[in-house]
Amino acid sequence: NIAQAMFELADLQPGQTVLDIGCGDGSILFVAAKKFKAKGIGIDKNPSLIMLGKVRAKLLGVADKVKLQTGNAFTTKMPQTDLITCYLFPEFQEKLEPRLLEAYPSGTKVVTHAFKYPNLKLVKTAQINKTWVYLYQVP
Repeated sequence: NIAQAMFELADLQPGQTVLDIGCGDGSILFVAAKKFKAKGIGIDKNPSLIMLGKVRAKLLGVADKVKLQTGNAFTTKMPQTDLITCYLFPEFQEKLEPRLLEAYPSGTKVVTHAFKYPNLKLVKTAQINKTWVYLYQVP
């Protein structure tokens, strides 16, 4: 499971908070809540996916740990978090990077699937099947 590998690479601990930018229906955050006993915040611009995710969170018994909201990563107030995850196209990540640098303190972890950030500090990589996950830190 890619999500599990991402959280293992980032050393996600129980009680920590994960922010998933472009969370879709929240699937990655459900793994964080169920397997790692973490809290999750998801932001996605598609209200239908957010609604679906809220229903799934209730069905999976993690609605108290996973909060999903409709929003735009460029205008939404970025919440406090221990770890940021994203699986976004490279051009979107490149545009998002300055926002992360502005919103988060040095040392904040960012883990991505498949696509890299151009300027964040690369800490570790792992290959899962035929894809890669990357762990960065805000410098």
